[in-house]
Amino acid sequence: MTENQPVFHVVQPHSIFVQQLTARRLFPLKANYSYHPKLSLQLNIKRNNSNPQGLLGVSLSGDAEEQFPFELELQLAVQFDLPPKKDISDEELLSFLKRQSLLLLWPYARTYIGDLLAKMGLPPLILPWINVEETAIQIIPHRDDEENEQQ
Repeated sequence: MTENQPVFHVVQPHSIFVQQLTARRLFPLKANYSYHPKLSLQLNIKRNNSNPQGLLGVSLSGDAEEQFPFELELQLAVQFDLPPKKDISDEELLSFLKRQSLLLLWPYARTYIGDLLAKMGLPPLILPWINVEETAIQIIPHRDDEENEQQ
């Protein structure tokens, strides 16, 4: 029987943390109140020499017609370690960091938001799983946009 060994990527996560949190309950709820929040995601990569950082912003809000019982904005961060000598192009690295940031941070966001709303005395809200590949394609800008962003 052959033993399979994992192949590790040259880029590894170093730490994951909450960068910013804003949560406020706006009004008391009536019995059997249900809400359907609008979910917004924002993903950014801060690059530096050896420790790039992925930032996932999550906000929940109601639409214009619905009075929403709370405000919530959460920003999570993952810091990565890069080896001194990397065998990966800048474009591949950026794409990898965005996908991995989303993949690593989304489960934390789901858990953190669910726990926080329960502690605020609000009805449970289970955020859905997301399709990381499809979401990353929507979030990752075209190369021209990325170059303008860096200037």
